[in-house]
Amino acid sequence: MQPTRSAKSLTLFLAFGSLLGLSLYPYLTQELVVCWLFFSLGFVSMAVVILAGVLVCCACERAIHWASSAAHEAPKVVLGPPELHLKIIPEAGKLK
Repeated sequence: MQPTRSAKSLTLFLAFGSLLGLSLYPYLTQELVVCWLFFSLGFVSMAVVILAGVLVCCACERAIHWASSAAHEAPKVVLGPPELHLKIIPEAGKLK
């Protein structure tokens, strides 16, 4: 659904009116913008730190689970035969 022409003009009027109202007091406007900027940066940095902490905790849990499950596995010989066949040498006990 497309907004009507009157809705667009009302939105434009409110935007320009609020900008004009804020420009009447430039110092207070600057203070508001700086406070908003610092608050936004602080909020974003706090969210990034919390997200990084959660990701590190999840990664540590998975690494601990992976390491503990690998420790319970019995080592397997992959490149050799399943049974060892020893060749008996009869002269092995004699020294020359």
